[in-house]
Amino acid sequence: MKRIAQGALTAAGLVATTATLVMAQDAFRIYYANDPVGRNVVMIESRAPIETILTRTNQVTGEIHLNPANVLENPQARFELDTASLDNGIPLRNEHMRSAMWLDTAKYPKATFTLTRPIQIGRSGPLPSLANITGKPLEFNVEGTLELHGVTHPVQAKIEVMPIAGGPDTARRLPGDLLHVRATFPIKLDDYGIKVPDMAKLEVSNEQQVTADIFTSTELPKPPQP
Repeated sequence: MKRIAQGALTAAGLVATTATLVMAQDAFRIYYANDPVGRNVVMIESRAPIETILTRTNQVTGEIHLNPANVLENPQARFELDTASLDNGIPLRNEHMRSAMWLDTAKYPKATFTLTRPIQIGRSGPLPSLANITGKPLEFNVEGTLELHGVTHPVQAKIEVMPIAGGPDTARRLPGDLLHVRATFPIKLDDYGIKVPDMAKLEVSNEQQVTADIFTSTELPKPPQP
């Protein structure tokens, strides 16, 4: 009888634990980065001694999973861009950038950022919930990885997050509730096996600054009508 009671208690514990895990998963909200018009942007700035090059693309997609009550509680995010869509403003220079000597976009058509964890340093006060973010964005640092040119390397990024409640005005941009995310982080080309030739070192910097400015939404938008 005692064993039956213990078994019942154990089963009840498993059910309670499972229910808690399901509730925890349900607490997370998904935001989609999938603007059918292509208004999200990733910019890469190279500042070399005699030339500044700004390369950009609007071909970026991804997802964010987070707890609205505490955005720093194990958030998950992944963004992907089409490397062949990167444009530095000069057609011939684009050809060089996409060639096998540089990004080799034919062999490596995607670049992917994956969030590893947020870095919370000396934070106090109320939990950083979406409801508490008013007036200015929540700023924090994260660790992640960037896969580029067939190489995955760790990066640290500065993040700004601003929630925007959905309504008739915001629906003109995207359906559902919105989350505006801005991320900046430096990369070094040689970390990804991309070496700047000596003849180009005055024009192209090995260390470059990446900025992603992305609006995500809780609903997947419909593709634009032809």
